[in-house]
Amino acid sequence: MAFLVSGLLHLPIDTMQGVPLRESAIVTFFTVQALGILIEDAVCGIYRWITTGSFSRHEARSLEKKEPALWMKLVGFLWLICWAMWCMPPWIFPVIRRPPMSVVPYSFFARAEA
Repeated sequence: MAFLVSGLLHLPIDTMQGVPLRESAIVTFFTVQALGILIEDAVCGIYRWITTGSFSRHEARSLEKKEPALWMKLVGFLWLICWAMWCMPPWIFPVIRRPPMSVVPYSFFARAEA
């Protein structure tokens, strides 16, 4: 529910940038983040079960108090990059396609059109 509310709160930003509601995927982008968290938690739980024999985070933490191995951090970083590459394009492409907006309606430093 929090992800949906976050998407709805970000929707006016897309509207102010000139993205039509039918093209805006910002609500979908924020809502699908919950799916990413579920996938990540499931994979971490399965890994914990395979390596420690328990799904419990508390038991796994009591067995290992040290920092995660470098390969674990790299796998996490790779997961983050892949997830972002999968879910960001529908949200960001409509924003990128829009012509650049000016912060102020007039500029003294704009180039004259020839």
